[in-house]
Amino acid sequence: MRKVDLVGVHAKLLRAEYQLKQITSEADCLCSDVQHGIVREVREDVDKQVWVYRGEAPNAPICWSVIFGEILYNLRSALDHLVWQLVLANGETPGRHNAFPITNDVQGWERVKDNLLNGVSSRHKSMIGYLQPYTGGINLPFDVSMLKFLDDLSNIEKHRYLIVAFIASMGPANDGIFGTDPPELVDSNVRVPFQGSARLGKIESGKELLEFNNSHMEASSPSFRIVLCFADGESMYGSAPNAIAQCLRTVRGSIDFLTTPMGSGFVEAPGRA
Repeated sequence: MRKVDLVGVHAKLLRAEYQLKQITSEADCLCSDVQHGIVREVREDVDKQVWVYRGEAPNAPICWSVIFGEILYNLRSALDHLVWQLVLANGETPGRHNAFPITNDVQGWERVKDNLLNGVSSRHKSMIGYLQPYTGGINLPFDVSMLKFLDDLSNIEKHRYLIVAFIASMGPANDGIFGTDPPELVDSNVRVPFQGSARLGKIESGKELLEFNNSHMEASSPSFRIVLCFADGESMYGSAPNAIAQCLRTVRGSIDFLTTPMGSGFVEAPGRA
C-alpha cells in the first residue's frame, strides 16, 4: 500500500484552526465587553436585588457566520479528501462516488459504505466504520459523536442558511453564591437563605440575568458565563467556538487514527467492513 498523501488534508485543518483562533479571540473580546454592562440594582420595595445588562444589545457580526461556515466546510472536506487519498494509496482509482460517510446507525452504515468507500482497503473501511458516531468510539481519545454534529451543521450551512450566532448568558460563573445571611444581618434568630434564579439565553439591553431575595445583603460579586452560542440552540458544548474546537479535535484525531501508528492496535472485527 502506498503512503497516504495528507498535504491537502493538513492544509485544510490548519486553515480551520487559524480561523477558529481568530473568531474565538474576537468573540472573547465582545463577551468581555458585555460583562462590563452588567450592573446590580436593589429593589427594596420587593426585597430583591437583580443583575441587569444595561449596555447596548451585543450583535455578533454576520461575517462570523461566514467564517464558521468556512471552518465547517474545511473540516468536513478534509475527511472527504482523506477518503480520496486512501483509495489512491490502495492502488485503486477514486471517483465522484467516494466520500467519508457519517451515519446515525448500523443500517445507514451498511447502506452507504460500499459505494462511498469503494476502492478503500478492507482495513481502512473497518476503521472508518469504527469512527461512526453510533459506535461510541470506545477507547478513542476523541469524541466520535462530534462527527454527527459537524455533518449536521455543515449540511445546514452549505445547503440552507448561514449559521447565525448570538451572545448569551449561561448563568453565574461563581460557585456557592447561594448561601445564608450572617446572623447579625437578620432581625430574628431564623437565618434567611438566599433564594434566587438565573435567566439564561440571548443577551439584550435590560435583560435581568440574575436575581436574589434579601435586598439588604449583596452577594459576592457574581460574574457570568457570557458566550457566543449558535442560534439553533446547540449550547450543550458551552459555546460555539468550543463546539467547533471539539469538531476540529475529532477530525484531526480521526485522520491520525486512519493514517498513523495510533491506529495500529485496531483489530478488524468480523463483518465490520
